[in-house]
Amino acid sequence: MTQANALELPAIDLNDIEDMAAFTSPPAGTYVVSVSIAAKQINDNPMLEFTYELAEIIEVGTDEADRPAKVGQKWSDLHKLDSDGLMYAKPKLAFLGKMNGVSTLPDIVAASQGVQVKAEVKYGKPVESKKEPGTFVRYSRINFID
Repeated sequence: MTQANALELPAIDLNDIEDMAAFTSPPAGTYVVSVSIAAKQINDNPMLEFTYELAEIIEVGTDEADRPAKVGQKWSDLHKLDSDGLMYAKPKLAFLGKMNGVSTLPDIVAASQGVQVKAEVKYGKPVESKKEPGTFVRYSRINFID
Protein backbone atom coordinates (compact mmCIF):
# COMPACT_ATOMS: atom_id res chain seq x y z
CA MET A 1 0.00 0.00 0.00
CA THR A 2 1.36 3.41 -0.90
CA GLN A 3 0.45 6.78 0.50
CA ALA A 4 0.20 9.94 -1.52
CA ASN A 5 3.09 12.26 -0.76
CA ALA A 6 1.59 15.27 1.01
CA LEU A 7 4.69 17.30 0.23
CA GLU A 8 6.12 17.76 -3.20
CA LEU A 9 9.88 17.42 -2.92
CA PRO A 10 12.19 19.58 -5.01
CA ALA A 11 14.46 17.75 -7.46
CA ILE A 12 17.70 18.68 -5.70
CA ASP A 13 20.90 16.76 -6.42
CA LEU A 14 22.73 15.89 -3.18
CA ASN A 15 25.94 17.22 -4.73
CA ASP A 16 24.31 20.68 -4.73
CA ILE A 17 23.75 20.64 -0.96
CA GLU A 18 26.53 22.29 1.03
CA ASP A 19 28.35 20.05 3.55
CA MET A 20 28.14 20.84 7.25
CA ALA A 21 31.15 22.45 8.85
CA ALA A 22 33.45 19.70 10.16
CA PHE A 23 34.67 19.39 13.77
CA THR A 24 38.32 19.46 12.73
CA SER A 25 41.04 22.05 12.58
CA PRO A 26 41.40 23.86 9.25
CA PRO A 27 44.49 23.75 7.03
CA ALA A 28 47.51 25.80 8.02
CA GLY A 29 46.77 29.47 7.58
CA THR A 30 45.56 32.66 9.19
CA TYR A 31 42.00 33.01 10.43
CA VAL A 32 39.79 35.05 12.71
CA VAL A 33 38.35 32.70 15.31
CA SER A 34 35.98 32.98 18.24
CA VAL A 35 37.69 31.34 21.21
CA SER A 36 36.34 30.14 24.54
CA ILE A 37 38.09 28.36 27.40
CA ALA A 38 36.58 25.87 29.83
CA ALA A 39 37.98 23.83 32.70
CA LYS A 40 37.09 20.14 32.33
CA GLN A 41 37.80 16.83 34.02
CA ILE A 42 38.72 14.18 31.42
CA ASN A 43 39.67 10.68 32.57
CA ASP A 44 40.46 12.00 36.07
CA ASN A 45 42.74 14.69 34.60
CA PRO A 46 41.94 18.38 35.11
CA MET A 47 42.21 20.07 31.71
CA LEU A 48 41.72 23.38 29.96
CA GLU A 49 39.82 23.11 26.69
CA PHE A 50 40.22 25.88 24.13
CA THR A 51 37.35 25.77 21.64
CA TYR A 52 37.52 27.62 18.36
CA GLU A 53 34.93 28.60 15.77
CA LEU A 54 36.20 29.87 12.45
CA ALA A 55 34.72 33.34 11.86
CA GLU A 56 36.76 34.56 8.88
CA ILE A 57 39.32 33.08 6.50
CA ILE A 58 42.26 35.44 5.95
CA GLU A 59 44.78 33.17 4.22
CA VAL A 60 44.82 29.41 3.66
CA GLY A 61 48.24 27.75 3.48
CA THR A 62 49.26 24.54 1.76
CA ASP A 63 50.02 22.42 4.85
CA GLU A 64 47.17 19.94 5.50
CA ALA A 65 45.36 21.42 2.49
CA ASP A 66 42.92 18.48 2.33
CA ARG A 67 41.28 19.69 5.56
CA PRO A 68 38.20 21.90 5.26
CA ALA A 69 38.27 25.63 5.98
CA LYS A 70 34.75 26.92 6.37
CA VAL A 71 33.18 29.72 8.37
CA GLY A 72 31.34 28.12 11.30
CA GLN A 73 33.78 25.21 11.53
CA LYS A 74 34.60 24.23 15.12
CA TRP A 75 37.49 22.44 16.77
CA SER A 76 39.28 22.38 20.11
CA ASP A 77 42.51 21.54 21.85
CA LEU A 78 43.24 20.38 25.38
CA HIS A 79 45.96 21.29 27.86
CA LYS A 80 46.49 19.50 31.18
CA LEU A 81 46.30 21.69 34.25
CA ASP A 82 49.84 20.80 35.26
CA SER A 83 53.17 22.52 34.70
CA ASP A 84 53.75 20.90 31.28
CA GLY A 85 50.25 21.53 29.96
CA LEU A 86 50.15 25.10 31.21
CA MET A 87 53.57 25.77 29.73
CA TYR A 88 52.15 25.01 26.25
CA ALA A 89 48.94 26.96 26.94
CA LYS A 90 50.74 29.98 28.43
CA PRO A 91 51.27 31.95 25.17
CA LYS A 92 47.54 31.78 24.38
CA LEU A 93 46.57 32.51 27.99
CA ALA A 94 48.99 35.48 28.14
CA PHE A 95 47.61 36.89 24.87
CA LEU A 96 44.01 36.62 26.10
CA GLY A 97 44.94 37.99 29.53
CA LYS A 98 46.64 41.04 28.01
CA MET A 99 43.74 41.54 25.61
CA ASN A 100 41.24 41.47 28.49
CA GLY A 101 43.39 43.29 31.08
CA VAL A 102 43.57 40.35 33.52
CA SER A 103 46.38 38.05 34.65
CA THR A 104 45.05 35.19 36.80
CA LEU A 105 43.90 31.93 35.26
CA PRO A 106 40.29 32.17 36.58
CA ASP A 107 39.98 35.77 35.31
CA ILE A 108 41.45 34.89 31.89
CA VAL A 109 39.03 31.96 31.50
CA ALA A 110 36.05 34.09 32.60
CA ALA A 111 36.99 36.94 30.23
CA SER A 112 37.67 34.65 27.26
CA GLN A 113 34.25 33.41 26.30
CA GLY A 114 33.54 33.91 22.60
CA VAL A 115 36.20 36.57 22.08
CA GLN A 116 37.45 37.00 18.53
CA VAL A 117 41.17 36.85 17.80
CA LYS A 118 43.38 36.47 14.77
CA ALA A 119 44.95 33.02 14.87
CA GLU A 120 47.69 31.26 12.96
CA VAL A 121 47.23 27.52 12.48
CA LYS A 122 50.32 25.38 11.95
CA TYR A 123 50.91 21.63 12.08
CA GLY A 124 53.56 19.69 13.95
CA LYS A 125 55.52 16.66 12.80
CA PRO A 126 53.58 13.41 12.33
CA VAL A 127 53.21 11.38 15.54
CA GLU A 128 51.73 7.95 16.12
CA SER A 129 48.04 8.05 16.97
CA LYS A 130 47.15 6.93 20.50
CA LYS A 131 43.71 5.84 19.29
CA GLU A 132 44.96 3.97 16.22
CA PRO A 133 48.48 2.58 16.75
CA GLY A 134 50.37 2.25 13.48
CA THR A 135 48.79 5.35 11.95
CA PHE A 136 50.36 8.77 12.11
CA VAL A 137 48.60 12.09 12.63
CA ARG A 138 49.65 15.75 12.66
CA TYR A 139 48.19 17.92 15.37
CA SER A 140 47.43 21.58 14.86
CA ARG A 141 49.14 24.30 16.85
CA ILE A 142 47.21 27.51 17.31
CA ASN A 143 48.98 30.82 17.96
CA PHE A 144 47.14 34.08 18.52
CA ILE A 145 48.61 37.05 16.66
CA ASP A 146 48.08 40.83 16.62
